[in-house]
Amino acid sequence: MAEAKHTDMEIEALRAYAHEATKVITGLAGGGSENFSGQIGDMFKADLEFCAKKIRDRHETTHGLLIRAKKNSDSLLVALKLMLPEAHQWDLHLGPSFETCEKAREAIAKAEGRS
Repeated sequence: MAEAKHTDMEIEALRAYAHEATKVITGLAGGGSENFSGQIGDMFKADLEFCAKKIRDRHETTHGLLIRAKKNSDSLLVALKLMLPEAHQWDLHLGPSFETCEKAREAIAKAEGRS
């Protein structure tokens, strides 16, 4: 009898774990009913292959966007550096916008990790 009770406790622990794991996996995958592949008793089970593919695809897309953003920020930094001398010349002629050049210098230094 004690053996059967122990087994029931293990089954209940595994059931609770599977339920929580399913919530986490389908939550990471995003979406809705398409993330499920059936039921075990009254518990819906995640379509692990489908959810894993969705999570991997999102990761790859996000990684690609981050790479492009980095390249764009690098290009912007180069453009700001090239514009700075000209902006400084304008500041010398126009006077009060000298702060603009200083702010640009600070932004460039920060982007390069020098401040």
